[in-house]
Amino acid sequence: MRNVESRFVSALSDLYDADEAKQLARICLQMVLDCNLGYLLCHSPLSLSETQSAQVDSFLSRLKSGEPVQYVEGEAVFMGRMFNVEPGVLIPRPETVELVQWIVEDCREKQPSSLLDVGTGSGCIAVSLAAELPHVRVAAVDVSSVALRVAKSNAERMNVSVSVDPLDVLHSSFDAYAPLDVVVSNPPYICEMEKEQMHKNVLEYEPHLALFVPDNDPLLFYRRIAELSLSALKPKGMLYFEINERFGTEIKEMLEKMGFADVQVRKDFFAKDRMVRATKNG
Repeated sequence: MRNVESRFVSALSDLYDADEAKQLARICLQMVLDCNLGYLLCHSPLSLSETQSAQVDSFLSRLKSGEPVQYVEGEAVFMGRMFNVEPGVLIPRPETVELVQWIVEDCREKQPSSLLDVGTGSGCIAVSLAAELPHVRVAAVDVSSVALRVAKSNAERMNVSVSVDPLDVLHSSFDAYAPLDVVVSNPPYICEMEKEQMHKNVLEYEPHLALFVPDNDPLLFYRRIAELSLSALKPKGMLYFEINERFGTEIKEMLEKMGFADVQVRKDFFAKDRMVRATKNG
């Protein structure tokens, strides 16, 4: 194992520190050998077949190119659950966990019956909420065929009931799902001008369709989803967004002007404005 770790440390020095590279080497070996960490630690030095050595080489080559390890593995952890991921869907983020936890806290108190996740991607939000709130009817929509396939696979993997359907939010409505108690979305919110500040493994590998909005209309998806939610939500229904930290105030003001009540902006664990909750009047 030490030989493989040394190779990873040397090859990935431009992208990862030594400890991270060693961890990636162990992840690789566990995949290739279909074993756990305990096995690796107890069976050193390792003897790899030609096929296994080739698999290690392929894994390392993909990491060296900047491809995120979650895509190489085909999996990512979210709220303690392992989700299928692949190029074409966003890799679940820790800050999104905080959004889901907020919704779970509120829903356990309010006991809603219906929820719609808009732009579901891997399905991490919808599937997690279906698992945490089994009494709620959960639907998830996305414009991407890859996202729909992956989200369905994750609902099956977690053995939860989630309706997963195609929907282009800019040219459709939520009528088929109304009336709703909750609408949640983590829509595209990164401005094109922010690309230069982004890490290579995000910019070159994760889907731009799910990441970017035009510089001249950064609230495009928030505005449209809020408009549709006003029609689809029940009185006192809740709207939740994950947001770009730069636009917390603007999104709050927009929702208030649209007639939403009790609009709250919440910071994530990095003290950045990252989540918004609003209530439909009525």
